[in-house]
Amino acid sequence: MGVFRTVFGYIACRRCAADFRADVQFKTGDDYGMELYEEGVVIDDVAPDAYDGTLDSFCRPCSLARRVLENDSFFSFLRDAVAAARIRMFRAQWRFNPEAQMIEVTRTHPAAINIEEIAKAASLPQTDPFNLNYNRFFFEHEVYDRELRLNPRPDDQLASFWRDESEAFVDSRLVTAGWSPLYADFLDIDVVVSDDRRIRLDRSSVRPGI
Repeated sequence: MGVFRTVFGYIACRRCAADFRADVQFKTGDDYGMELYEEGVVIDDVAPDAYDGTLDSFCRPCSLARRVLENDSFFSFLRDAVAAARIRMFRAQWRFNPEAQMIEVTRTHPAAINIEEIAKAASLPQTDPFNLNYNRFFFEHEVYDRELRLNPRPDDQLASFWRDESEAFVDSRLVTAGWSPLYADFLDIDVVVSDDRRIRLDRSSVRPGI
């Protein structure tokens, strides 16, 4: 979202309906200070209006529960793909080369990893509701879909085959368990600056994020 302002207020969790303290990001066109507000305070440098805001759909416990399932699903897809010899993964180190303006990959072991190594990584508890263990694992390796290297992801439409298949698999698991689909974990809401310059959230405007 780039630079934005943030207002804190309580919103009902989309999963359990409990109120949680949400940080709602919104843009006014002059947000380089990245200001933070509590709902109800008076602000002097934003014109009275309604601004588009976005926030997480779920409270922290529900966010973590969703991430646990998401993490397990991505690892399951990856494990099956390696077992089927569709995907090959090699331990690697990543370094950004500022002169070449690109990421350089150095493979640290010649042999591809096996499904037992993936299963071990998948068994680590997912304790972070914001960052997947799977993502860290994926980008600690050099990954090939047959002969196409997937990361750094090349500017090649062939890479979408892997992305689309894995995301469809994870989507199916999430939806079957009663969650919103992958990447549909945000809400949009109007952030209102009233004529008296008090900032508030218009809870009647909450809608699924796009």
